[in-house]
Amino acid sequence: MKKYLLIFSFLALIVYLTGCNSNNTLQYMDAIEQNKPLDVKSLYEDDIKDEGRNLELVLMEKGRIAQLEGDYKVSMSSFKDEIDILRKREIYDDTLPEAQISAGSVLVNDNTLDYRARLFEIEMIYLYQSYNYLGEGSLDGALVEIRRSDFIMNEAEKARRNENFDDEYFRQTEAGIQKKLFENENNLNFSSDDGVKLDSSVTIDSKSEENKNQEPKDSKQTEYEDQLRSAADQSFADMKEVLQKSKSSFLNPYVVFVSGLIHELGGEFDDAYISYKKALELMPSNIYLQKDVIRLAEKIGRNEELSKFESEFPVAWKEVNKKNDSKDNGRLVVIYEDGWIEKKQQEKISLGAVAVAYPVYNYKWIEPSPLNIKTKGETLGSTFPICYMNALTLRALKEEQKWRVIRQAARVTAKGSAFAAGAAMTTAGAIGGSSSLQLAGLGVMAATAVYNNMSENADLRCWMTLPENIQIFTAELPEGKHELTFMPLTEQHNGEKNINIISGKTTVVWIVHVGQRLIFTRLWPNAEKNENIEKDSKIENK
Repeated sequence: MKKYLLIFSFLALIVYLTGCNSNNTLQYMDAIEQNKPLDVKSLYEDDIKDEGRNLELVLMEKGRIAQLEGDYKVSMSSFKDEIDILRKREIYDDTLPEAQISAGSVLVNDNTLDYRARLFEIEMIYLYQSYNYLGEGSLDGALVEIRRSDFIMNEAEKARRNENFDDEYFRQTEAGIQKKLFENENNLNFSSDDGVKLDSSVTIDSKSEENKNQEPKDSKQTEYEDQLRSAADQSFADMKEVLQKSKSSFLNPYVVFVSGLIHELGGEFDDAYISYKKALELMPSNIYLQKDVIRLAEKIGRNEELSKFESEFPVAWKEVNKKNDSKDNGRLVVIYEDGWIEKKQQEKISLGAVAVAYPVYNYKWIEPSPLNIKTKGETLGSTFPICYMNALTLRALKEEQKWRVIRQAARVTAKGSAFAAGAAMTTAGAIGGSSSLQLAGLGVMAATAVYNNMSENADLRCWMTLPENIQIFTAELPEGKHELTFMPLTEQHNGEKNINIISGKTTVVWIVHVGQRLIFTRLWPNAEKNENIEKDSKIENK
């Protein structure tokens, strides 16, 4: 009995240690909302120094928070460190997610696994890195980063469309796209300045040796997998309305739109047109995308497609082609990021004598409220959604379900075996008249139950500072300074800013709405540090 109690006491210590997480993201998010100063250089200092299981996650959070605080250099450095980890991981690691069934994940929970950035998160890293370069005044740097994101998304889509695509080898296809990017980096004219030597001889195998000769699973484990899969499927069925807002986790119309925008800023109009068209396929109801596609089609002479656009998008067609007496107009682009993404929640079910926890999203769909834009009291227009990030994160969770279920079933099998061993000892003791054996068996059963309750926690980790939704607005304005008012329709406060419009040029404004605060950044041209544009220091909700 003492032997088993010692074992489970040791495991309980593991649970305690794995539960200790110095991730202070919620505290930092609260500081951002309240416009409290943050020392961005010291964010997550201990986590980064220890290089623990959350290293990738905290580097992404730090990069995002530093950017919101206007420190592009710290943000750029943090994202570069994460990209360095991705490069090393993808080139030298051929393991499937199923192979992540480590001792920790089986005996404790998925929180013992290293956090690995998902494809949709990697795309956002490159998008925000392009913002850092724009903020530093480097359009060339921004183009490099957005091309990386383009490459990942295009290759991932091709992998999904491949008739031979097999979800069983997820790591060698979709996640392996990141690996393919690094292998072909030099050929794609991307810069690599972190000193990592790229091995062009590494290829993506269709199957890894580790998974060719897998042993058959225990019948009980297969039964557990079926039950877990059924429970998870129900949670996704409950979120059907949200899932319908996104076609996949990696086809991000926000990233595609920004790709078109940056290509256009760089004079690469054909590439810009392709990106705008792709974004429109993903968000066909967005009138600003409709106008961008028509405008670029006219500019580069895509006459065959113009007639199609005229009949398909008549309102946008008229707006693009209406007569304008002024030849000195410039273009204003407003990118509006609203809120923080939803956080994962935990659900528990019982499988035999063992409880299992798994992550879910559980919230009601509410259509995002737009940002109203006025000048001199007159409404210029309102933003329109370009991406529902919540839907992307839900899709990602659904796509990861298979591997999570495999790990959970293995965990239930292991813990269930310990409980069964205790039950067998108890029965044997009762039959043989051995009170000590019976007592030991009861002790094992009790310790197993206590340990399971302590250790079974769902992995709720995610990149929490991503926006809940992203919206855009575009307009042609006369050259000169314009006093614009930005007003979230759900609140009474106005954010006012003088915007300089340059003839024949595009001015890009990035506004982030978190809590009761608006953060303003003029990304291009003449980038300046983020500013709080609240009109009053105290703001009340409606």
